[in-house]
Amino acid sequence: MFVKMKKHTLVFVLSLSIGIIFLSLLSGVEENSKITPFTIYEIVEQCSDGVQNYDETGVDCGGSCAACSEGEGEGGGGGGGGGGGTPVVIAPSIIETQSIDVVTPGSTAIVKDFDPETGIKQIQIDVKTEVQDLSITVSKYDGRPIEVTKEKSGKVYRYLKIEVPNLGDNLEKATVTIQVERSWVSDNGLERRDIAMFRFDENSEKWGELKTNHTESDETYHYYDAELDSFSYFVIGEKRGFLGSISWWVWALVIIIILIVVGVVIWRKKEQSKITQPSF
Repeated sequence: MFVKMKKHTLVFVLSLSIGIIFLSLLSGVEENSKITPFTIYEIVEQCSDGVQNYDETGVDCGGSCAACSEGEGEGGGGGGGGGGGTPVVIAPSIIETQSIDVVTPGSTAIVKDFDPETGIKQIQIDVKTEVQDLSITVSKYDGRPIEVTKEKSGKVYRYLKIEVPNLGDNLEKATVTIQVERSWVSDNGLERRDIAMFRFDENSEKWGELKTNHTESDETYHYYDAELDSFSYFVIGEKRGFLGSISWWVWALVIIIILIVVGVVIWRKKEQSKITQPSF
């Protein structure tokens, strides 16, 4: 009877653990999961980290921190290298606008020759109805734009904004060809497959990964095509893989399950050895 109870207990523990892991994977695989209590710790620490980040309007001041003194509340620039502690900036460092006289349905409008610093090689646009005087503006930021409320996790190559103000609801689809320096990819310990384009959803305040395909590479750049159905703020940066999105406690549960399984195997072997031992 006692042996049967031990078996039932082990089965229950295994089933419960597997169920918890399954549920956590369903809710936690996406990068933009709900804010956890640990975020509170980060918000408190931001006001003394010596970096202008999150919603600060100056270094360790403004936003959720104490008010800035005169002259401190100006957004600063910075490189688009890392994912954490990216400075918040008010104005873009590059603004480039190109125009097309007429775009008709069935013909793809292609705009190219953007400044390489933007990370954009070309933009293809298909429309539903005819559009005249189509204007496309690409803005490159040296940090997280102040209008973007959530910092993109992982390593960031470029923060961008793409605007097509006179397009309205006439966008059928758009394909953006991005270019990422090979040296940046290797210097950050990444592979070419680790790069994607992300769009910021201002309603949900989340970053969504766009379908991004590597198309070719040359001596200087890796090139990718990203498909999108609307324009907004974008990031070119590091993908978050499946394993990187799993919480630490899920890994703890996995280890516990492994230990339980090992224990069950050892216990069953001992029980079998007792049964097979000859009695005198």
